[in-house]
Amino acid sequence: MNEVEADITSSTSLRKRRYWQLYLESNGWTRATCALMSCLFSRHQMANSTVFGRQSVCGKIRSRLPAKLVHFIVSKFYFHR
Repeated sequence: MNEVEADITSSTSLRKRRYWQLYLESNGWTRATCALMSCLFSRHQMANSTVFGRQSVCGKIRSRLPAKLVHFIVSKFYFHR
């Protein structure tokens, strides 16, 4: 997890995104989670993937989101409540 956090915090392109600032300034965990996900995942990933790679409503199997990043997000909000 420390490796993932180091990669994220050392990325200047990620920290320049407006969602990164929203993440840093958000007071509620819901808004912070959404902002962090918007930083770490592309629009395509957000629209066409799930955490578990399950079927969508139309029956199409969706891709899985990168597990390391999902675990990072969960650890940020679950363990630091």
